[in-house]
Amino acid sequence: MAKAVKKIKLSPSRDIPFNKLVLSESNVRRVKAGISIEDLAEDVGRRGLLQGLNVRPILDANGQETDMWEVPAGGRRYRALELLVKQKRLAKTAPIPCLPEFSESTIHVVAGLLLPIWKRLPNESTRVYRLQTDAGERVIGRKVSATWVANVLAAGAPKLAPDTAFAALMAGRTVLDLAEGVQLRRVRVIARHRIELSGFNDTMRDRLRTCGLFSEIISWKLRMFVPPDEGGVEVLAKLLEHHPIERIAEREAA
Repeated sequence: MAKAVKKIKLSPSRDIPFNKLVLSESNVRRVKAGISIEDLAEDVGRRGLLQGLNVRPILDANGQETDMWEVPAGGRRYRALELLVKQKRLAKTAPIPCLPEFSESTIHVVAGLLLPIWKRLPNESTRVYRLQTDAGERVIGRKVSATWVANVLAAGAPKLAPDTAFAALMAGRTVLDLAEGVQLRRVRVIARHRIELSGFNDTMRDRLRTCGLFSEIISWKLRMFVPPDEGGVEVLAKLLEHHPIERIAEREAA
């Protein structure tokens, strides 16, 4: 005879269905201060989830947010919820109180009288933004890419600050042609995005490694990459000292 199992209702904050949450690989703790996952699950079953899960959106290959969320912190609470789902005490689609992370980023906006120059603006986005700074200044304009700004403002050789260049490359829509025939672009290697330097020759290898680039042999071919972490900006700055930007191009994100 089938037995009805009472479902647990959790107090809402930003509700995200449990089946849209994925535990981060960096979350490895299972036991703390003698409290097991089973004991924690029983506590959640009695009192509900008293502290929401920290989450961040999972991005697709184009850098756009998907409907899935990663749990970088609160792994023990996630596993307790997972156990309740396995015990059929919590529905797979139950709304889970979550605290999404926020991040800061730089955007470029063309403001002022836009209609006369509308056709000269890029077609990447026609959305008009209404923004207000912390100082109270109000700005209305159309968002454009850092690549477009650099090309418009370029006097002679185009210029990008290393941090702006790094962000543009990681976004996947920018290709940088550098001096001596080398090129930077984002690629996908082993399910991860990297910034690859291509077009180098054997005499450049030691100098590139001195700049901080690292190499891997993939399919019997030596490939060189800029570190994708915070140190990548410093490495990119050193690289651009030896190989200045000659051209900035846009492409479909890869």
